[in-house]
Amino acid sequence: MITCVSISGLGPHRDFSADLHPRGFNLISGPSESGKSFIIEAIVFCLWGRSITGTFSTEAIHDGADKAEVELHLDSGRILRRSITRSRSQRRQITLADTTQSYSSEASFRQALGELTEDEEAVRVVIVPMAWQPLVSGNARKFRDLLMRLLPNGDVEGEVRRLVAEAGFECTDEESRLPDKEVMKRRASARRERDEAAGRLQSIQERLSALKNSLDEMADPVALSGELLARIEAWRAFQRRLDADERRRAAHNAQRAWDARRQGLGEQPQAGPDLTAARANADARRRRLQQARVSAKELYGRQQVVAAKLSDYGHEPSPSVCPTCSRPGWDEGVRAHADLVKRNDALLAELAEATTEGLKLRAASEVADSEAAEALEAQTERDRWRAALSALGARPELPDAPDDAPQPPPGARPTPDELAAAHHGAAAAGARQQRREDLESTAALLADATNRLARQSAHADRLHALLEAVRVAPSAVAAQMALALGDLGPVSLAFGDHPAVEVLIDGRPWWLASRGRQVVADGHLRAAMRRVMEMDHVLLILDNVQDVGGQPLPAIAPPTLMLRTNDAPGIAVKSD
Repeated sequence: MITCVSISGLGPHRDFSADLHPRGFNLISGPSESGKSFIIEAIVFCLWGRSITGTFSTEAIHDGADKAEVELHLDSGRILRRSITRSRSQRRQITLADTTQSYSSEASFRQALGELTEDEEAVRVVIVPMAWQPLVSGNARKFRDLLMRLLPNGDVEGEVRRLVAEAGFECTDEESRLPDKEVMKRRASARRERDEAAGRLQSIQERLSALKNSLDEMADPVALSGELLARIEAWRAFQRRLDADERRRAAHNAQRAWDARRQGLGEQPQAGPDLTAARANADARRRRLQQARVSAKELYGRQQVVAAKLSDYGHEPSPSVCPTCSRPGWDEGVRAHADLVKRNDALLAELAEATTEGLKLRAASEVADSEAAEALEAQTERDRWRAALSALGARPELPDAPDDAPQPPPGARPTPDELAAAHHGAAAAGARQQRREDLESTAALLADATNRLARQSAHADRLHALLEAVRVAPSAVAAQMALALGDLGPVSLAFGDHPAVEVLIDGRPWWLASRGRQVVADGHLRAAMRRVMEMDHVLLILDNVQDVGGQPLPAIAPPTLMLRTNDAPGIAVKSD
C-alpha cells in the first residue's frame, strides 16, 4: 500500500526518505537512536495528525526546522501530505497525477482517506506495534469492544436474555439493550425502594407487637348493673331536655335582640344618581372649562400684542407723522393705526365673549361636581347600610325542644362515684375496642408491606441478574466471536467481566513475557486482526525484531515493515 515514506523536519529526521515494497517484506535497520521508530510516528502523524501515544506535540519538530512535513506515497498513485508548524498550523493535501487537493479541516481530510479512517482505532492498532497494550489496561473493555467491532456480529442481546433466564428471571428486549450504567442506576433505585419497604415492614411489625402487648396489659372493665346504667341514661336524657330548654330561652332572647337591631337599621337608603355617570359628566365639564380657559388665555395674549403695537403710536403727535423724518402726511401710518384699532376691538369683543362662556362653563362644572358628590354620598350610605346588614347575620333559629317543662325520671339521681364508675367502664371498653380495631388495621398493613417487600426484593434481584448479564454477555459473545481470529500463535484471549478481556502470552499475562516474545505475540495478534478486517493491503509494522533472538517470526502476509537495531552506520532500507 505505501511505496514511499518521506520525512522532513520530524524528530531526528531533517530529510529522510525510504522506498517500500507495497506488497512485500520491508526491513529498515540501523543503530539505536537513529530514528527508526520515528518512521512509525511519521506514518501515524500523516494519516491522523496525532502521535502514537496521543496528541501530537510540536516538540517533535526537528531542532532548527520551522515545520515538520511527511509524505506517504501509495501504490494507488495518491500522495498524502501533512505538515505542521511550531504554531500548530497544519496543512493537509492529497495529490493524484497533476492535481493537488488541500483540506482545511481534519474531518474532510479523513473523509478523503476512506477506509483508513472509518475505524481509525482499529487501523492504528493493526499498523502500530503494541498499540493494543493501552487498550487492555484497567477493565480492558476498550479492547473487547474493538474486537467486537472487527469480528463477525454476535447476538449480545440474546446472550443477555439467556443469562437472565438462566438466573430465573425475565427481561424485555429494551432492557437487554441497556448499557451497564443505566442498569446500575435502575438497580440502585430498586435497592433503595427495597430497603425502604424493609424499613416500613419492620416499623409495622414493631407497632403490631406494641399493640398486642398493650391489649394484653389492659384491665377488663368493671361490670355495672343494668339498673344503674338505665338510671344514669334516664337522668342524662332529663338533663339534656333541661339544657335544650335553656338553649331555647337563650335563642328567644337572641331573636328579640336581632329584631331590635334589624329595626334600628331601617330600610335600605334610596339609590342616588348613577355615580359613574355623574363622575364622567363632572370630568367632561372640567375638560371643557379647561379648554375654554386655554382659548381665552390665547385671545388675551393676541390682544396684548395688538395693544402693545398701538401703544407705540402714543409717542408720536399723530399717526400721520413719519417717526423717522417727522414729515406729516404719512398715509401708511394712518392705515396701520386704523387696522390695529380695528383688530384690537375685535379681539376685545372675542375676549369678552370667551370670558362669558368661561363663566357659564365654570358654573356648569360646579353643578356637575356637586351632583357627583351627592351620588358618592348616596352610594356610601347604601354601602354602609349593606355592611351593617351583613354584619348582623342571619336571624337566630330556635332549637328543637318540647314546649312543656321536662319531668325528672323515677329513681335517685346517680352519685358522683356511680357516674365515675360508669365513665371509667365505658372508657375502658372503648379503649379495648379501639385497640382491637388498631390491631386489625395494622395486621392488614403488615400483609401489604410484606407483599410489597417481596415484590421489591424480586425486582431488585432481577435487576442485579440483568446487570451481571449485561456485564458478562459482551465478553461471552466476544469469546465465541474471537474464534474467527484463527491462529494467534502464543497468544490466547481470556474473556470475563473485570477485566473484560485478558491477553495471555504462553498462558500468562502478556507483560510477564520477554520483550522478544512480546514482539512475536504482537505480530500474531495484529496479523489476525488485519485478516478479519479484510484489509490485507494495510502495512503491518514490527519493531525491535532484533529482540526476537532465535524465535521464529510469525508467518505474516505482506505488506510488512520490520525495524531492526544493529551496529551498522546509518539507516538501511531493504525491500523484498
